[in-house]
Amino acid sequence: MSDQNPYAPPTSSLSEQPVESSNERARLNRIASGQRLIVISILVTLGAAALAAAVGVLGQALQVVGLLVSLWGTYRLASALSGATWITVLCLILMVIPLVNLITMLVLSSRATRTLKKAGYKVGLLGASQQVA
Repeated sequence: MSDQNPYAPPTSSLSEQPVESSNERARLNRIASGQRLIVISILVTLGAAALAAAVGVLGQALQVVGLLVSLWGTYRLASALSGATWITVLCLILMVIPLVNLITMLVLSSRATRTLKKAGYKVGLLGASQQVA
């Protein structure tokens, strides 16, 4: 004899998947945009360092732009990943220390990649493009 109830309603694998709330989707979008800003600021900062050695003033101006973009991306990413204000403030303070800011951006970007991949986003070189699932 079978242990299954022949009168039980049919089950679906769709009902077992968690429904993503709009708050969670907004948080994931903030993570994706923050990661994209961080990656762009890394590329701008590295390009500006090379340009500053060759040209001077233009490269330094580009470094300031890279710093501002990295601060904005760090704020968006750290606040969306942790939610704790003190972690966001700590990350922003670390962003003004040379070389430590690069390590901070890489750690935040790797945490964002892990979170976005777990949520079903496709993550490439310039961050998450769109949700696959």
